[in-house]
Amino acid sequence: MGYKKELTLYEIMYEDSVDYMLGGTLTLKNGLIDKYYFEDGYCKMEKRSDNSKETIRYYYYDQDHLGNIRQVTEVDENCIAKVVQINNYYPFGMQYCDGTVDDFDQNHKYNGKEYDNMHGLNTYDYGARQYNPVTARWDRMDPLCEKYYGVSPYVYCHDNPVNRIDPDGRDDYYTQNGKYLRTDDKKTNYVYVGQNQLMINGKPITGSDFQNKASTIYAESSVGYGVVDFKEMCAIASVHLRNNKAFGQGAPLAKAFKSTALDKQTESMEMANAALINALQNGVDYSNGAKQWDGAEQAMVPLNYMDKPSNGRFMYKMNTMGWAMSDGDYSSWKHAVNRKIGSGKFTVPQKKTATSNYGGMTNKGKIRLQSTAQYGLTIFWKEIK
Repeated sequence: MGYKKELTLYEIMYEDSVDYMLGGTLTLKNGLIDKYYFEDGYCKMEKRSDNSKETIRYYYYDQDHLGNIRQVTEVDENCIAKVVQINNYYPFGMQYCDGTVDDFDQNHKYNGKEYDNMHGLNTYDYGARQYNPVTARWDRMDPLCEKYYGVSPYVYCHDNPVNRIDPDGRDDYYTQNGKYLRTDDKKTNYVYVGQNQLMINGKPITGSDFQNKASTIYAESSVGYGVVDFKEMCAIASVHLRNNKAFGQGAPLAKAFKSTALDKQTESMEMANAALINALQNGVDYSNGAKQWDGAEQAMVPLNYMDKPSNGRFMYKMNTMGWAMSDGDYSSWKHAVNRKIGSGKFTVPQKKTATSNYGGMTNKGKIRLQSTAQYGLTIFWKEIK
């Protein structure tokens, strides 16, 4: 039970106000500019040691995959850096063995949220709710609790704080490995990884667009053949963001992906999420700059179609564009297809000029595709003019 606290005369007379401006990125303390927050830390107006005019000092965060601030480094006007705060956390956010320089007032810590210790409150401010790291519970019900009937409306991140975070006290977001996507549909339906908003072409990506692209990556991979390869998915994601073309968008596997509840996704579906996250965050491009990809169907051309442009369902790239594969890519693709589908199923040559002008393309006698990488049952191509 709570209790009433009699305020002393000093507490009644004392006033120390903090105002949050520009969506919380600028704070005023007692009416004066105090801090400006940016992605990797903040800058602060401070008096010099000789009490002359104020100067700006910069403080940079070292954060882990959950956005927890592990260390704060101060850089002064002479570009001299020193560590002024070290934070350690139990899984649910309670701190231990911390090190902070005297009078250093940086209170953003667990998940990057502000720790409020005024009058012994000792909770983290998540915007919609206050979180107590000792009890691992919220101070009020989840405003979206109707979405999760099997979970207590006061529990933090479904009791899984190692993989999940709750940036604003409402929904969960993705972690870097693609697990547990939640979009903040109380606001704008955008997607976050940790504290970072995912962007595409300079604009926030919506939850529905993210799901469409991840489902395409999933369907275009070799999952349908029972082959799950993270590098393959990453390479497809990189190419897909470059050209935004794929025939798997309406495929049964893509539909199955989108019809699966987010908290019921399989590991391979989460892998497709992670591959898309890697591409959106300009991670490793496993395709090596490719512009196209092809799956096992292009490697298993029947003998009676060896020089024909199409089988009526899809065109044969080697005959309509011409291709050349490196020794390594050719050997790898051939081995992967024969091992998974059956010995002798791989039938195509390493190099071949186009045999036909097809679909408006005039490539006859040319080689327009050069291999760049091979993963799973998929080959990746750059285009040659």
